[in-house]
Amino acid sequence: MLQIWDVDNLDEPIYTVKHAHVGTVNSICGKGSETTSPEIATGGRDGFVKLWDVRQAEQPVAVFRPAIGTVDCFTVTLGQTSYNDKIVAAGFDNGDIKIFDLRNMAVVKEVNITVGVCSMQFSEKSDSLLVTGINSRICYFPLDIANKESVIWESSWRKSTVWTGKLMPQSAAIFSTTAGDGSVGIWRVRQRSEDEEHFELLEEGVVTDQPITSFDWNSRRKGLAACTSFNETLKVIQFTKFD
Repeated sequence: MLQIWDVDNLDEPIYTVKHAHVGTVNSICGKGSETTSPEIATGGRDGFVKLWDVRQAEQPVAVFRPAIGTVDCFTVTLGQTSYNDKIVAAGFDNGDIKIFDLRNMAVVKEVNITVGVCSMQFSEKSDSLLVTGINSRICYFPLDIANKESVIWESSWRKSTVWTGKLMPQSAAIFSTTAGDGSVGIWRVRQRSEDEEHFELLEEGVVTDQPITSFDWNSRRKGLAACTSFNETLKVIQFTKFD
């Protein structure tokens, strides 16, 4: 089931789709503003990726069907390229990452990181995609090379599942990662040359004894963040080491 709620009125949802997917809805991502249409992408255990417009009742505006031999779609994220093309990326449990062009309704890029994909986020400022996965995997992909398996950077960190990767709103060059051992890492992207980037681990530490599966930056105060873990705790953290 897919539901949208008004936080100022929690008596009942403002939008409901009872059978959005067959089985579990694994991931959801929303995007929109006063000047753009409100869009929601979902990925399900059935392997489907669906795009929803809250102005249309119960029917998706786009459906991307899985290939033969369905695999779970673990995560989805909406974005926009430097050419103002709307795109959605989907990550699957077999390591596949597919990027769909919503204007032409076609796959424009496919890569495989060999392990299950846990999280993804577009960096629209740098036209790239941050990806994390199981087996310590962290990857950084460019979006300007269609249909080529091009990886700017790949790293193994903490020897554990990397559940989340989140770009800092105040700086596209800084992002966080959270791991299955309860640790948080802060990274900086440094430009070595016109064609080469270097990734530096600025700070890391264990903040809980269970996997951290959710993390979000404060959009107003640099370095302020919140995270939750399997031990049902919410932690608020202030990071300061960015230079």
